[in-house]
Amino acid sequence: VEAIYEDLRGIYSEHLENDMAVDSCDVENIALVWAALNSVTAQEAGEAVYAPNTENRFFLTLLYASWGGNEWTNEDNWLLDGVTECDWYGIGCDDDGKITSLSVPRNNLQGVLGTHFCLLEDLKVLNLNDNELSGSIPSEALSRLSHLGE
Repeated sequence: VEAIYEDLRGIYSEHLENDMAVDSCDVENIALVWAALNSVTAQEAGEAVYAPNTENRFFLTLLYASWGGNEWTNEDNWLLDGVTECDWYGIGCDDDGKITSLSVPRNNLQGVLGTHFCLLEDLKVLNLNDNELSGSIPSEALSRLSHLGE
């Protein structure tokens, strides 16, 4: 698992804000560990083969950890083994499995908006109303959400 963790850390390094140790309780580390444990579909010639949705699952796990997911009013199916992220509460996907909707109003999300959810570039719907989120969405991050409102 540690080799997979390091592999994922390298893949997503441009999206990580912190340089952390593998045993860190930082939310980015928690998301990387979860992705390392839940995103490998096979091993071919000693190399990990990642599920096609690994990036989406990693970024959603970052949101879950960053926004106090274990305290949400409804966290149905989030991070459960064998459940696709398209079946997680508040997540909508297109026919190709791309996340197009993140709608979790009045769900006790707590934390800072930050930029992680902006990495879900296929979002058309974003509804975070009536939660305890602070801060603003940086314009460079918001510009990546070019499909919002479609």
